[in-house]
Amino acid sequence: GKTELVAQIATELGAKLYTSRLAQVEPADLVGFPMPEKVDGDYVMQFSRPTNIPPRDDSDQLYIWFFDELNRANKQAINAVMQVSDSCKKIGSHKLPKRLVVIGAGNPANDDAYDTAQLDAAVNNRYVHIKVHYDAAALAAYAKRKEWHDNVVTFVQVTGNQLFSKDAYDGLPFCSPRSLEAMSQLEQSGLGRDK
Repeated sequence: GKTELVAQIATELGAKLYTSRLAQVEPADLVGFPMPEKVDGDYVMQFSRPTNIPPRDDSDQLYIWFFDELNRANKQAINAVMQVSDSCKKIGSHKLPKRLVVIGAGNPANDDAYDTAQLDAAVNNRYVHIKVHYDAAALAAYAKRKEWHDNVVTFVQVTGNQLFSKDAYDGLPFCSPRSLEAMSQLEQSGLGRDK
């Protein structure tokens, strides 16, 4: 629910949201590809501006750049992200919006269910850390707003806070908000009754 949570925050604030899934990103996806350009008779290396980064904008429009899976990124991508997190309003040579909020998210480094790494101190110190805990009532309210199938909403309500176990990950599929939403879609299509 991290991505959905950030999307809701952006909507409530009237912000334009940009999301980079760092487990799938190379540095060039953030700073652009090098391209030679002739300047005063000499060739210099300029970097093309990626289309998936927030634009240069000196207005009062609020932007949120969400770095998802921060602790699954490769070191080079992390270095690019660190520049954005330094309040310099740049990435590589590209200017970013005047009103930009950077949010990073990831799963705990000690969670066996995810291929995550511990972030180093330089990255950790650039963020305020908020730990989000599961709450059955909040998930049930979310499920109703999203119009999940009644069977799934009832399952969440009846199961309560026991829904997500604290057991070590054993490599098998497990219950998550994403899998519950998939089950809701199966129920709504009529396929859920085939157990």
